[in-house]
Amino acid sequence: MIEADESFQNSFTPYHPSDAMDETIKTWRNLSWSGYSEELQSMHSTVTLNCINPKPRETKCALDSDKPEQIVRIRMNRSYLCRWLTAGCPDAEAELKTMGLNLNSDLLEASGCMMRLAMWPTKKLWERVYQELPPTMVSSDVSTNIKVAPYPIISMHFRCGDLNFKGKKDGSKDASCMHSESWHGVDFGDARSMDSPIDMSTCGTQILKNLSDRNAVVNIASDNEGSIHQMNSSLGWHRTFVPSSASCHVDLDKSGQCSLSTLQAWFTLAISDQIILQSIDESATYFIQKTIPEGTLTAASAFSRYAAVYSLSPSQGGLRFAQNCTIIDSTKFGYITQGNWVCKSKIFY
Repeated sequence: MIEADESFQNSFTPYHPSDAMDETIKTWRNLSWSGYSEELQSMHSTVTLNCINPKPRETKCALDSDKPEQIVRIRMNRSYLCRWLTAGCPDAEAELKTMGLNLNSDLLEASGCMMRLAMWPTKKLWERVYQELPPTMVSSDVSTNIKVAPYPIISMHFRCGDLNFKGKKDGSKDASCMHSESWHGVDFGDARSMDSPIDMSTCGTQILKNLSDRNAVVNIASDNEGSIHQMNSSLGWHRTFVPSSASCHVDLDKSGQCSLSTLQAWFTLAISDQIILQSIDESATYFIQKTIPEGTLTAASAFSRYAAVYSLSPSQGGLRFAQNCTIIDSTKFGYITQGNWVCKSKIFY
């Protein structure tokens, strides 16, 4: 959890059903509710693991086996749930089996459940998100005093990439994230996606046609404003929504406002009924080393992939690739290494 991020603390809390409406007691900044304290840490052997973007062979970061220390604090941006079940990690596998998980489990669904327990949305977050959504269709559920959207939300997320968002050295924006006659895909350095903004809007149009609901809202998200405009114009739908985070990038803008708008954009993806993603051929990425069959499609963006996991919608057919509007089989999808979702036993990068 991002302990020092005020926006995160105001948006998510640990799940606590007994006092669900009291958000002042249980937070990730103050862990006294869990029985943890600095005094307890000083009494026991402790290890802190810094595992943001772990380097090759840093197997300690996967927590495959029991640690000699009694308290482990870890900073990590990888998920090893699949690895623990499939790569011969007996200690971790035994723990997961006590939770009822096995090789037939839907790991995306299990991961989404865990994420919700760790990141339960606050009332403040719900209110901020629905303040940005089209207001004319928002009604109030008087039983909970939390606003709900009685219309389908379809989200399209197009990842352009950090370098393209920042622009070229001469200050101009990179046009490779907008479809043209010379379209050659988006190059992320380690992989290439051939799904274009036009593919996104074409899939969105197909879903809208199947829904046949004039009240449906399309959430158009990207880290590139040109891609947003192209998706919006080619979709031609009368109810679209562009998150405020489109104007900033958390790696470039460290302000609390950018952090807050990015969290809101991520959560809006997560509450969507349908999420359209870019695909990449994972077997062609530089770190896979031919361990995955050629043509294996995975999600190009961890931002939208984990929003989909959190939403629990993949198991209901709510996750699609843009090209051909293909519905993703979530059970199979959870057993494929993709970006920071790690399955293979020797992949650390």
